[in-house]
Amino acid sequence: MTPDELERAVEAGDQDEVIRLIAAASEADRRRAAPTAVRLKRDLFDRYLRNSIRGFAKKDAPFEQQDEAAGLAILGTCTLAEMRKLHGLDDREVEVPRRAFEIFSVRRPDWLNAWAEW
Repeated sequence: MTPDELERAVEAGDQDEVIRLIAAASEADRRRAAPTAVRLKRDLFDRYLRNSIRGFAKKDAPFEQQDEAAGLAILGTCTLAEMRKLHGLDDREVEVPRRAFEIFSVRRPDWLNAWAEW
């Protein structure tokens, strides 16, 4: 998995592809893609915030799919410390992606218990 491949999958809102990429990647490749995952999550939030300020923010299907795919990319590439920095990014409760289990079942991070308690 390259950061560019992950970016294309997130931008397309293709959760299946995000999961497939993470499942096929080495942990080193996942970690190399972490900055891209963080940037994409921040960009999605910034776009939502800009639209909210303009009065026409809505969480339509494409946004929701991209946001969910970005959340899976975060879980599949970041460390717990990196995730904690993103928590509350938009001052709302951060939702766990619906398909998080699929990421955790292929990644099996050593910090999973700490994440669950967090």
